[in-house]
Amino acid sequence: MRIIAKFSIDDRVKYISHLDTMRAIHRGMARANIPIEFSGGFNPHPKIAFAFALPVGTTSTGEYMDIEVKHPMDPSALKERVNSVLPKGIQILAAREIDEALPSLTSMIERAEYRVNIPYLTDDMDDFFQKFLNQKNIIIDKKTKKGIRKMDIREMIFSLEVIKKWESRIEFKTQLMCAGQSNLNPELLVRAMAEFANIDYAQHLPKFHRDEMYIYRNNRWITPLEL
Repeated sequence: MRIIAKFSIDDRVKYISHLDTMRAIHRGMARANIPIEFSGGFNPHPKIAFAFALPVGTTSTGEYMDIEVKHPMDPSALKERVNSVLPKGIQILAAREIDEALPSLTSMIERAEYRVNIPYLTDDMDDFFQKFLNQKNIIIDKKTKKGIRKMDIREMIFSLEVIKKWESRIEFKTQLMCAGQSNLNPELLVRAMAEFANIDYAQHLPKFHRDEMYIYRNNRWITPLEL
């Protein structure tokens, strides 16, 4: 049986690595006696596949994992049992069975939606976003294992929308490409915006939260739980 589970990462654990998050969930599954299927070979490992890694320092209510269990079980029971032993800060929000024949989550997910909290870059942020998106190219420097390389991120930004305003800060939501190797970190987006506004990014202290991931299926955008 194959189960998709949606889980959250809150402020208490947002600075732990993706690998440590995976280890914590693996241990939680074992402590909860979930009958996880294991791979074969000399080094068997639990068949739990995680969707795209969450950037360190980012909270989320839109993380997903793909779980194979040895025999049918109630997904809600898996949720309750694992939540009872997971570390504080990680929680399964929902779980459901999906068709075993479906492709992997990472091959289906194409977009991620974030909420970002930053100080005002200009007095009129709606106008600023429009001008920012009107650029034909948005070139940034991205660190890679081989060094710094130039990267055009314009086609990786699908939307920018102000959703809250305070005296000195705003919150906006954005949908970014999240597919294969084309996974845009929202921090790079904010760096590009600060550069466009000719403002020092280091003084901005943005806060990032991933709300959801999306799959394009049957001519519409759906979440993995809607498969």
